[in-house]
Amino acid sequence: YVTWGIVDGTQIGYIYVASWSWLSRHQISEQFHEAIRALMIDHDTTGMIIDMRFNMGGDMREAHYGYALLFNETVQEVAFDIRGNPNDHLDMVPHPTHTAEAFTIHGVPTSFYDRPIAVLTGPGAVSNGDWESLRTRFHPWVRTFGKPSNGAFTSSDSTTAEPFWWLTAATGSGYLIEGHQYLAHTGVQPDELVWLTRDDVAAGRDTVVEAAIRWIEGRYPRRPAGRLSP
Repeated sequence: YVTWGIVDGTQIGYIYVASWSWLSRHQISEQFHEAIRALMIDHDTTGMIIDMRFNMGGDMREAHYGYALLFNETVQEVAFDIRGNPNDHLDMVPHPTHTAEAFTIHGVPTSFYDRPIAVLTGPGAVSNGDWESLRTRFHPWVRTFGKPSNGAFTSSDSTTAEPFWWLTAATGSGYLIEGHQYLAHTGVQPDELVWLTRDDVAAGRDTVVEAAIRWIEGRYPRRPAGRLSP
């Protein structure tokens, strides 16, 4: 679910994150941290692209180990409410576990990525794909590219209706602490609205990635060849 490398012909790092699964066998937290560490330290990149255009979601805490390297400050911006009374649509109370503290980014003061970070998002970024499309924007060097994310900012319960149906019911909504603004059904709007075109795909080009690279190289020009290891 997590892969990374260097964009050919550049000094720009690229991380693809397809899930934030909390299942230990996927090792999302460890792999994301290693990707950030490698691109910050081993390769001394001039910029970074984090691609979450297709991301099946998971748990916000899986990103924190990597964010500790990117951020040098504490960032507490989001939390959840759930329904207090199932018969009252407007009765919302704090979620017992999805608290502001649980989803606080604890940046390490001695570690900070001070170069452009392009985050790619779109309607395939669902649930925690939405959340990380949003939370990365609290980094001062981030700019987002693509289409709005899915807008699935909800906690949920799942059940089955045998033999053919699997059902998920939203039990509450995440919100921005400032203004207590609920986020359900509100996709993260990208800073630069750009998407794949039919002609570019046929030619093997990724329009969104090209826009991100142009922005990064405009903010942090490419260094002379030879600075990076192969």
